[in-house]
Amino acid sequence: MIGTCIGRLGSDATLKYIGDNKTPVLNFSVAEDKFRNGEKQEPNWWRCQMFGPPAEKRSKFYQKGREIFITGSFNSREWQDDEGNKRRAYEMTCDPSMTKLTGAPAPGNGASASEDAETKTGDDVQDKAPEKSEDDIPF
Repeated sequence: MIGTCIGRLGSDATLKYIGDNKTPVLNFSVAEDKFRNGEKQEPNWWRCQMFGPPAEKRSKFYQKGREIFITGSFNSREWQDDEGNKRRAYEMTCDPSMTKLTGAPAPGNGASASEDAETKTGDDVQDKAPEKSEDDIPF
């Protein structure tokens, strides 16, 4: 199932490499606020992951407290814990092209202003169109 989520990163993202070809995997958690009758409730927590080169590039920007918009395939799991309580986990595999940081970085994270400007739009450097000169005009 495809869905979207807007929330805040609950911790700094962790980057790992899996398999023989060392595929980058970025794992992070997102707290999604929920409201009932105008009152704020406990947030839904999402366990998120992103694969491939975009995961590696974005790993240094995904820091605790940053607001994020994510889209991807999601599912939920239910189980009983050791005390017999019903538990639920929400998981999302993110589509990097539809995942954007929207909030300011957490204080003291060390990101420069230019890095922050790049991540606010979610654009990677190679995704930007090259500037054209008059020599590039096709007529």
